[in-house]
Amino acid sequence: MMNSSPKCKYNLFVFEWESSFLAFNISVLMKLLDFIKFKRWFMAMNTHLNLNKTLLNKSNFC
Repeated sequence: MMNSSPKCKYNLFVFEWESSFLAFNISVLMKLLDFIKFKRWFMAMNTHLNLNKTLLNKSNFC
């Protein structure tokens, strides 16, 4: 005859909370990584566009 003690219920609750918190942290980290990738891509595109602008400006002077 096993009675579920409050401590056991509490541990289960903490475990469930921690696992959901971990999942939440992982999703936040993935979003952050996506944002960093996007920012890096955006910076690369920006420098690419700036290079094109300078090339166009130089060709205008010819």
